Amino acid sequence: MTKKTSGPIKESPLFWPAEIKGGAMHVLDETLMPENVKYIKVTTAREAVKVIRDMKTRAFG
Repeated sequence: MTKKTSGPIKESPLFWPAEIKGGAMHVLDETLMPENVKYIKVTTAREAVKVIRDMKTRAFG
């Protein structure tokens, strides 16, 4: 899921960088901010390690 930001952000997505939806973890891709807000779907430990290793987020740290 990606959305373009327009105007001032009332609440930063950084307040909630990860959430569980539909049995999967959705982690904020911080490398795209502030222009875009995108969440990466993580369903396995291997995917979580990749997200952290690729420095997409600090949500797990």
